Amino acid sequence: MIKKVFFLFCICFCSLITYAINKPIYSVEDTWIVGHNLKNFNNRPLYINNTNGFILAGDKPVMRLCRGGEIYGTLSFNFMDMSGTYQLHEFSEIKSMYKNGHMKWVIEDNRKVGLQIQLEVVPDVEEMGMVVKVKIKGAKSEDQLSWTWNGQETRNENLSWKLDCLAYPEVLSWGPDFGTKTLTSGVIVGNKTVYLFASDKRQMLQDMIAKRKFETGLKKMEDLCNRMIINTPDVYLNALAMASVRAVDGCWYPPVFAHGAMQWNNNLPGWRVLFGGTMYGWHDRIAEEAKHYISTQVTKSDYKENKPNKNHMWTLQDYTSRFYGEGRILADQNAYDMQSQFFDQLIEDYRWNDDPTFIALLRPALELHLKWIEECFDPDGDGCYESYLNTWPTDSQWYNGGGTAEETAYAYRGHQAAYDMAKNAGDTKSMEHHDAMLKRIENGFQNILWLKDQGFSASYIEQEGNKRLHKNPWLYSIFLPIDAQLTSSLQNIESLYYTEWALQNDKMPCGGRMIWTSNWVPGIWSVRPLWPGDNYHLAQAYFTSDLPDEGYDILKGTFMHGAYNTAVPGNIGDAIGGTDFGDCIHTFCRTLVGGMFGFLPDYPNQIVRISPKFPTDWDYASLSLPDFSINFQERGLVSEYEIRLKKAAKQLWEIPVKTSKVVKVTLNGKNVSYTMVPGVSRSILKVEVPLSDKSVLKIYTANDLDYNPCQNVQLSSYTQDKITIDCDSILAVYDPQNIFENIQIKNKNISVWVANNTGFHTAVCKVMRGENEEWKILRVNIRNEHEEKMEKLRTLEGYPQAAIWEKINLQKYMNADVTQIFKQEYLSPRPNTASCRLGIDGFSTWTFPYWNAGPPEIKLDSLNLYLQDETLKTPQGVQFQWPQGENNIIFTSMWDNYPTKIAVDINTTGEALCFLVCGSTNVMQCDIANAVLRIYYEDGSKDQLELIPPINYWNLCAFNVHGTAAGQGSRAYYTSEIDRFCMPQKLPDTIRLGKECTAMVLNRVLKPGVVVERVELETLSQEVVVGLMGVSILK
Repeated sequence: MIKKVFFLFCICFCSLITYAINKPIYSVEDTWIVGHNLKNFNNRPLYINNTNGFILAGDKPVMRLCRGGEIYGTLSFNFMDMSGTYQLHEFSEIKSMYKNGHMKWVIEDNRKVGLQIQLEVVPDVEEMGMVVKVKIKGAKSEDQLSWTWNGQETRNENLSWKLDCLAYPEVLSWGPDFGTKTLTSGVIVGNKTVYLFASDKRQMLQDMIAKRKFETGLKKMEDLCNRMIINTPDVYLNALAMASVRAVDGCWYPPVFAHGAMQWNNNLPGWRVLFGGTMYGWHDRIAEEAKHYISTQVTKSDYKENKPNKNHMWTLQDYTSRFYGEGRILADQNAYDMQSQFFDQLIEDYRWNDDPTFIALLRPALELHLKWIEECFDPDGDGCYESYLNTWPTDSQWYNGGGTAEETAYAYRGHQAAYDMAKNAGDTKSMEHHDAMLKRIENGFQNILWLKDQGFSASYIEQEGNKRLHKNPWLYSIFLPIDAQLTSSLQNIESLYYTEWALQNDKMPCGGRMIWTSNWVPGIWSVRPLWPGDNYHLAQAYFTSDLPDEGYDILKGTFMHGAYNTAVPGNIGDAIGGTDFGDCIHTFCRTLVGGMFGFLPDYPNQIVRISPKFPTDWDYASLSLPDFSINFQERGLVSEYEIRLKKAAKQLWEIPVKTSKVVKVTLNGKNVSYTMVPGVSRSILKVEVPLSDKSVLKIYTANDLDYNPCQNVQLSSYTQDKITIDCDSILAVYDPQNIFENIQIKNKNISVWVANNTGFHTAVCKVMRGENEEWKILRVNIRNEHEEKMEKLRTLEGYPQAAIWEKINLQKYMNADVTQIFKQEYLSPRPNTASCRLGIDGFSTWTFPYWNAGPPEIKLDSLNLYLQDETLKTPQGVQFQWPQGENNIIFTSMWDNYPTKIAVDINTTGEALCFLVCGSTNVMQCDIANAVLRIYYEDGSKDQLELIPPINYWNLCAFNVHGTAAGQGSRAYYTSEIDRFCMPQKLPDTIRLGKECTAMVLNRVLKPGVVVERVELETLSQEVVVGLMGVSILK
C-alpha cells in the first residue's frame, strides 16, 4: 500500500510541473511522415497488392523488392561528376518521406550546390513489382546518376518476418548489395525525370511503360488512402490516421485480414484484426472473412465431454473434447479461443451495416457460438464465463476454471446482438432466451465479479477450493465490461481509476502515457506487456466514459511512441508483434472513429449515436470515411457539428458542453428542443433527429468554463472531514464504495465521516455550474496511519548480531524433499471442465510444452555456504535447525499430493518467530494469499502471516523460458528491473539454497511473555505447493 500511495503522489506532483517532451525522431510535413538525415536502411515496408510482397524502403534511398522467400533485387544509386563518384545514400542531406503507402526522398549534398535528386517509389498495381520516379534538378550537363539492380537472392524463410527491422534490427544496417551480380543497370545524364520498373518476372527497366505504371500506382495509393480525410489540430494524428488506411489494407490477404502486415502475416481469426475494416468501410471484406471462417464452424459433433490433453501436460483441452465440438471454428485457431473476439468484431460490423445477407450468415453462426461458450465456459450457469486463451496476451496465462470479466463481456455483447437479430426477425422464443441470458450474465458479473467496495472487476473467481476473488485485474478486466455496457457510466469512472493507481503508468518521451497490461510477475511471455493494442483499447474506454483528455493522453502517448519515435516511420505495431501489427492497427482505428470522433451506429435499431469526445482544447476536427463524415468547428461561443451519413438513420446527438448556460440550439437552421444530462466536468446536450442522412447542429453558449474532472483527496480513517468542490452547489454525492458515513451537503462543501475502507476509491458528486448539472469525480485515498504503524511493528526490519535463537526441530513433521517438487504429477483435484490449467508437473504453463521448456533441476548446491553442523545461518543472521533425514521440508498444498495444512508444536516464548519458507507459485496467484502461517498462543489469541506473491513469497526457482517468436522474451524472476513497479519498495529477505532454489526468510513479532503453542501452515491457493523448512524463536 505504501508503494501505491507514493506512486499516486508522484502522479499528482508530476501533473503540476511541465514535462520536457522530447522531439520525436520523425516529424510531419503536410501529412508526410518525415525523417531528416537518419541512418537506417530497410525500415519502411510498402505493401504490394494485398499479398505478402513488399518493397523494403527506408530512411536511406535503397529499395528492395521481396516476396515470400525471394529477394528479386536491390536498387541503389551513385552520382558521378568530374570530381568523382558518390553513393547517393551517403549524401549529406537526405529527407525521407512516407505517406499513403509510398516513399519519397529529397536528396542534396553540401558538396554539390544547387543539385537536388528526388526519388519516389510506389508498388505496381498490375504486377508484383515496384515503380520508381527519378527527378534530377540543378545538375550539370555532364553529371550522371547511375542505378544498379542487383542482390537477387532466394532464402528458405518468410522474409516478411526476417526483414522486419523491429524483430531483426540488424537489417537496419544492410545497405546496397555491392559485390553481388548486377542484373541490370543504367545511367541518367543531366536534368531529367525518368521512371524505373521491376517485378518478380522482369528485371529493372527504364522506359515509358514505367511512367504509366508509376502514375497508376500513385493514383491507387492516393485513392485508397483518401477514403479517409481527417483534419484535427494534431498533425501527427492526421498523418498517422491517413497511414492507418494503408496499414489496414496491407493486412488484407483475401479472404481474411492477416494477423500482421510483416511479422505474423498469417491467417488467424484473432485477435482484434477486423475493427479497421468496419471503421474504414470495407464491409465486403468483413463479410468475406466471416464467410470463410464460419464455413469451418462445427455444426454437429460427437465431442460432448470435457477432456484434458494428456499429451500437453493436462494444460489444454484434448482435440476430442467439447471445446472442439459443436460451435467451434476449426480453421486457424490452434489452441486458442480466437472466435470470441472474432464474433465480437463481426457484431460491430452488424451494428454498422445491418445487411440482410450478412445477418443471414452471422445469426446461425452466432447462435452456435453462444451455445459453445455457455457449455464450455459457464457450465454452472452462474453467468460468469471462464476465459480460455481469448485475448492477445494470453500466452502463459490461464484461469484454472474460474469465471472472468473477459469472456463474460464477450458473451454479453453476443447475446445483445442475438436478441436484436431475433427481435427484427420476429422470433419471440429466441428473444426470450437471449433476454434471460442477458439478465443471467449481468447478475453474474455484478454480483460475483464486481468488487463493490473497490469499484472494479476482479480478475477471476476461483472455480474450486476457497472460491476467492482475485482482486488484481489486468486491463481486459477493465475495458471489456465498459465495451459491453456491463458497467454503468458511474462504474466506468470507478473502474478506470484502477488503471491509474494500481498499474504502471509510463510517461512517454514524446508526450502522453502508456499503461502496462497487468501486475502479474514474473513477466514471462506474455502476461505483462506494455502493449499498444491494449492502450488503444483503454483509450477507447476513457472516451466512452466521458474522459476525453485522459483518453487522448493514452492515445497520443501510444501512437507518438510507435509511429514517430521508433525505427519504423508511421508504424502501428510494436517490436513484439512487428511492423503494422493487426491487433494494434485495428484498435487504433476503432478508438479514433468510435472513441474520439464518437460515431456509434446501431442500424439494427435504426439509430446512429454521435457522441464526440475531442480533447477539450480543440476547436475543430473533421473526419470523412465511406460511411459518414463529421465536421466540428468552434467559433467563440458557438459550436457547430455536421454529420453526413451514407445510409439515412435517426440520430441521437450527445454533445459535451462546458458552459453555465446554453442560449439556444438549432438543427439545420431551426430552433430545436434538447435535454441536458450530467457529464464529467461538463454537461451533455442531447438532441434527437428524425430519419435523415444529413444534419447540422449549432449550439450557442453563454460562456466557456474550465474542464477539471477529477479532484484528488487524501483522507484518514475514522475522521470527520470537509471537502470543498469547485462548483456552484452540490446536489448529491454518490458513494458506491461506502467510504463515507453521515454525508452532509452545504453549498459547495460536503462534510463526511471517513470509514475504515482504506485504499484508493472513487466517489462522484452531482454538482451545478450555472444552469447545468455535471459530475465531479473525487479520487480518494484513505489511509489508517495507526494500522499502518501497528502492521509495521509486527515485522522485524533486521536481526541483532548477538541474537539468541531457539531452533525448532521439524524433522518429525517433514514430509518431502524440496528437490522433488517438480518431479511428481499433480493430477487432482482437476474439475472436469473445459479449462486451461497448470501442467501436471506443478510448474509448466500451457505454453511451455510448445517452447520445449520445463522446470529446472532443483538442487541445494549452495547449502554448504550457510550450513554449520546442523545449523543453517541465513545472510540476514537468522539461524534454523537443518534436518538430517531424507526429507527437508513440510509441504502443504490443495493438490492431493500433500495435506492442505500442518501444525507444528512450539510451546515457548520469544521476541519473534522466524520462518524459512520455500515452495511453488505462479503468475496467476499474484497479490493473493497463497498460504497462511497462523500463530496460536496459549492464552487463546492468535496471529497470522499471509504469504502473498510477490510481496513476501516467491516461486523457488526462475522461469527461464522464452517464446519462440521474435520479441517473445521473458523476465524470468522477481528481481527484474522491468517489473520493479510490481514489487514492494523493500524486497523480502531470501536465501539462495541452490542455483534454482530460493527460500523466503520471514518473521513475526510475538506477544511479549505469552507462550506460543503451535504454528500452522495452510495453503489457500490452488496450483501451488507451499513448504516450511525451518522455524526459530528469537529470544
